[in-house]
Amino acid sequence: MRDRAPRRAGEARLALRQLLGDTDRQLAEAFHAGASASELVHTRAQAVERIVVHAWSACVGESNELALFAAGGFGRGELFPHSDVDLLALSEHPPSAPMTPDMDDDALPPDEATRTFTRLRPRLQGIAYRMLGTLAEAEEVVQDAWLRWHEVGHDEADNAEAWMGLAASYDELGRFDFADRAYDQLLKVAGRKPQIVNNMGYSQLLRGNKKKARALLMEARAGMADPTVVNANLALLNKG
Repeated sequence: MRDRAPRRAGEARLALRQLLGDTDRQLAEAFHAGASASELVHTRAQAVERIVVHAWSACVGESNELALFAAGGFGRGELFPHSDVDLLALSEHPPSAPMTPDMDDDALPPDEATRTFTRLRPRLQGIAYRMLGTLAEAEEVVQDAWLRWHEVGHDEADNAEAWMGLAASYDELGRFDFADRAYDQLLKVAGRKPQIVNNMGYSQLLRGNKKKARALLMEARAGMADPTVVNANLALLNKG
């Protein structure tokens, strides 16, 4: 159990992601059954289009000043698994604020980050699938890892929350070597806070390192005003 802020995703977002996961599973089954790949990429584009239209209608509704266009492969009605969904939003009036955050001069360019993740995603998803047993859950974990990594941006990022989320995502994937690197960076950024030490202890618990887990969890509990979370982790440790 980790001491993390609640996810921002609401029930509607989770439902749409579940819908896409179900669609991808059905397409994968159809592909293995011999269905035409060209037909499947069109089917996936149609499914994603329905999700995009639903999200746009829920967030924007009917508007005479805004228009949304599909671009790239999505615009051609061909959407492969893990492909980006390219969208172009046009407004009659210029926005009052930038629509994308400024990037530091030495930050990883978005296109390079996307290419790197696209290359690694099948491997990460394969690891997650073997751990979790379902494609939908594997996609959820890998997508969360991407979001956390994108928040971090580069090795010198000073976003403690993003580093904590990245470490947790690697823990979930069983990539404890990468998790250790994220925790090391997190300690440099935020210091040895009890919440961080608790997460490190939980990470060691996942690995089966009970001695290290106990030492870290006891350290975390000593510094917490409310030790509910760390007590739960200690209970898991004692139970195992």
